[in-house]
Amino acid sequence: MYLIGFQPLLFFLFVWTLLATVRPDYAKSFLKSLREDTEYSAKWIVFILSLAAITAIWQVYTSFSSAAWIKQEPWSHLLVALTGLFTTIFGVTVYDVFVKPFRRLLEGTVQEEFLDFFGRSCIQKGITLVFPKRVLDRERLINGLKATAIWHDGSLRESVEKIVNSFSDYPFNIPKVLPADAMHTQPEDVTSWVAYQDVQSGAHLAQLLARVRIQRQIEFELDVDRAWKGWDISQVSFGLGFNVMTDFVQKQFDKKARGEQQILALPFEVDYTRDSPKKKDFKTDNILWQGVMLPPPENHDYAIIVRVVHGKKDYVTFICAGRTACGTTAAGMYLAEHWKDELKREYDIRISQGDVIDGRKVDLHTHSLFVIVEHVTNDPHHGRIAKAPWDSTKRLIHFEVSPLTPE
Repeated sequence: MYLIGFQPLLFFLFVWTLLATVRPDYAKSFLKSLREDTEYSAKWIVFILSLAAITAIWQVYTSFSSAAWIKQEPWSHLLVALTGLFTTIFGVTVYDVFVKPFRRLLEGTVQEEFLDFFGRSCIQKGITLVFPKRVLDRERLINGLKATAIWHDGSLRESVEKIVNSFSDYPFNIPKVLPADAMHTQPEDVTSWVAYQDVQSGAHLAQLLARVRIQRQIEFELDVDRAWKGWDISQVSFGLGFNVMTDFVQKQFDKKARGEQQILALPFEVDYTRDSPKKKDFKTDNILWQGVMLPPPENHDYAIIVRVVHGKKDYVTFICAGRTACGTTAAGMYLAEHWKDELKREYDIRISQGDVIDGRKVDLHTHSLFVIVEHVTNDPHHGRIAKAPWDSTKRLIHFEVSPLTPE
């Protein structure tokens, strides 16, 4: 009879014990979420304490129901008040406590896989999106204009300089649909511009966080500020040759060759010395893969996705970079849409096979990933992992251990 008062608590423990037996993977991920989400853990503590309090009050009442004192003031009113208080607290917390685990049961373990791939700090800090700082190089513009007037008198060169100085730091075309007065104004206190294509990529990643129910804000930073702050954050950086973060990532890997095929440890580099494959006499940033220039196929172009890890499960740095602005969008969209079925799957295949790369068994938290994505020119949708131009049976995928990864 004594255990009757504890029936609600015993039933609760029975349900979770049964669930842990049937779905041990779920129970494991659930306990992990309790440790990582302090707000959710606090709700669980309040839930358990309120349930225990209600059970204790029930036990006191049933044990002493025949006693005269329990029916007299102030004890009768005190028991009623405590029952109402703890029942209210129980009712408030029960929804939050039960909805999350059962929602995860229905959704599977997608959120846990996301946290493994993007870094478990996403729960507390979300993801930081890093954009290159773009500003007008006034000195470069002045020098270019002066060079065109080199055979003219000094007054013309002075006029050129005055014209440049009259511009805003960030001149841009004013849409004709705006009032006519807008043509005579200029933006004020803008420190940098963000490319529309980069914002497209960021929007897809924001949608991804919503789909996997990461309830943290996305942060925004510029590459010149973020690159020197270390790796203790989950971040996605956009841009190839004109993003400081991309250059910073390259410097984390040396170029030593390994294996019989002498594969470079750093598979990709940014090359600034060659003309654009699409525009002659136009130098731009290009992608080298294993030291070889990647000429894009007809009507297609290339982008690269890099997943950089340093042995810590909490933090991951991604680089999404296209040879063109559209390519950067393609890389960001591919990461957002295919992180699980393509990119993480590449890890899963090698882990299941027990592959050893660079002296260690492949693991999500020790091996960085490099992937070339092929997309249609000027169309970022429907990208795919590119095949090697010299061997159509091989896809351009590379795994490597960063020298910063602890032994």
